[in-house]
Amino acid sequence: MRQRLIALLFLVLIDISISSEVQKNNEKRLINSEVLNKKLLPDVKHLMKDNIDGNRQKFLHLLNDLEVDGYKFVNDAPFTIIIPNMNFDIQTIDKSSLQQFVFEHIIPGTQIKALKNGEIYGNMNHNTIEIKSLTPDKWTVNDANVLKFNSITAKLISFVEIDGYLNDRKNNNAKRNIQDHNSYNEPQKLVQKDVNKSDATSKGNKVGLLQNYLSTMKSGTKVFQHFLSTSNLSQILEDTSVSYIILVPSDSAFQRWHPIDWGFYPFSVPEFTEDIMRNHVIPQKQQFNLKLIDKEHKMKTLGGEIVVFNNQPIATVNNVSIMSNATLANGNDVFIISEVLFMTDSKVSKLHQQNKDKETPPLLAFPWFGSQFLSHAFLALERDNRFTQITRFFHFAEIIASSIVGSNYTFFVPFDDAFEKYGFDQLPDTTISSKKFVSMILNHFVKGRLYDRDLTNDAVFDTVGGKTLKITRDSSDRVFVNGAKIVESEVFVYNLGTMFYIDDIFFPEILEKDYKLVTQPTKDREDREDHEDRESSEDFFTTEMPNIMEQQEKLTTKTNREPTTSEHHSVLQALLTTRADVEFVPSAFSEFAEEVEDFSNAEVFITPKALPSRLISAPPKK
Repeated sequence: MRQRLIALLFLVLIDISISSEVQKNNEKRLINSEVLNKKLLPDVKHLMKDNIDGNRQKFLHLLNDLEVDGYKFVNDAPFTIIIPNMNFDIQTIDKSSLQQFVFEHIIPGTQIKALKNGEIYGNMNHNTIEIKSLTPDKWTVNDANVLKFNSITAKLISFVEIDGYLNDRKNNNAKRNIQDHNSYNEPQKLVQKDVNKSDATSKGNKVGLLQNYLSTMKSGTKVFQHFLSTSNLSQILEDTSVSYIILVPSDSAFQRWHPIDWGFYPFSVPEFTEDIMRNHVIPQKQQFNLKLIDKEHKMKTLGGEIVVFNNQPIATVNNVSIMSNATLANGNDVFIISEVLFMTDSKVSKLHQQNKDKETPPLLAFPWFGSQFLSHAFLALERDNRFTQITRFFHFAEIIASSIVGSNYTFFVPFDDAFEKYGFDQLPDTTISSKKFVSMILNHFVKGRLYDRDLTNDAVFDTVGGKTLKITRDSSDRVFVNGAKIVESEVFVYNLGTMFYIDDIFFPEILEKDYKLVTQPTKDREDREDHEDRESSEDFFTTEMPNIMEQQEKLTTKTNREPTTSEHHSVLQALLTTRADVEFVPSAFSEFAEEVEDFSNAEVFITPKALPSRLISAPPKK
């Protein structure tokens, strides 16, 4: 018995040794094998937004909220984060499973800057992550299709977005939980309200049959499934009296219209997406058989467009390749196609001009990384010479950015004339950086994106600075905000927020008292100069003209000669006012002028205009 136990223990030790050796050999193949045992996680606070929209933001918030013992969040080490589909209820998954799920999608110690076929990495769960290239424009990560890839060099992080999620092969419980709650990857049957199961079955459950069929397609049709689930087509397809041809673009077909990193995605416009979806569904009176078509066969879509089927030399619809087709049990024909129909560059460009609020922005590191809306708004206003004052203020009051975090704001922007009307263009830097000034500027921001349609008469909005704005819309459809007129409406800052250009300042009284203390001396001087200008406008000669003329007559009598040309010029300088507050008096007309023989180099004295122009020079040495 003892010998058997010893033999069994020996075999176990051998097995452990072999397994350990295999694991070591596997880790040697991993590009990042040296850092797998370091308990580091990426600090992603600077990449998070307030509104948790999209898979990336959902995953970043999940990572940031993760509580793990022994791990340190850092921002000075490279990472690659694989963004999975997050369409499941996080609240239903236990803490341990969530940690395993997050770790499965983080590659530590390396920032993938370009996808390369065959490269293998290790994740935080010590599982392998393999990059493969199926075609030049189609990549996979552990057999999950890559939807988007981008690298943020300045932040040492790269993102790889996939159409599913990575399985933790050591944690079946985590895998089961994620699968059970991931309704995006496993589409659910759509059942119409107030319809029981037997009724749905009697109707053929057309939507359910279509979704089930599409979920088995290897070509990938998840984007179409998603749009179908949010479209009115789901109700139309339940009509059992009509059979339909359903043209389903592949995921890569939709991906061609998606911006690489930032820009305009046409399918972010719901109305446009609905029209495109309707133009991919064709009612048919009799069963359609593509193989029996001799020539071109035209049909009309639900959206009113014409499609042309052709099977020579290959099967196409509107010259777009038909990749596969099938007939469902309820009689509907499904065609998987390689392009989205009725999409042109000119149509998308026009749609972009009409929906600039849907355009995604580039990520800016300057001037305020944590305030993308304010950064993009500042750069846009800086290019417009009507807003030199507000952009100058932002240079000296960066504390504003700490209150305008992330995106989803409305900014009422005063023109330069509005600031100049109150004299605020003369404010020194110390006043601009004061708390009162910052408070006044923050009262021009409203949290939340407003459109012109939101500015209804008597509507009230709270500002970021704590004040209240009241809207007035008159019978001529002119809009006023606290008395300030909106001159230009709905200036979109990508999908981050909206600006409205106004002709006045909100709550200028916050600064008016301090402003008077700063600029009062300047105002007094300006009033005095205005008064003196009015006096001098009556006669452009100086008030001391008679005295000057007497001096000239006295000089002529004593020297028995007429003044030279240069002396005449000096007299003219004295007679004519040159500046608002000074005048020139030649020394030739001083008390000691008779003792000066050479007037060609006579010194010219300057005297304030408010004082008598008679200026006594020092007597020359004898």
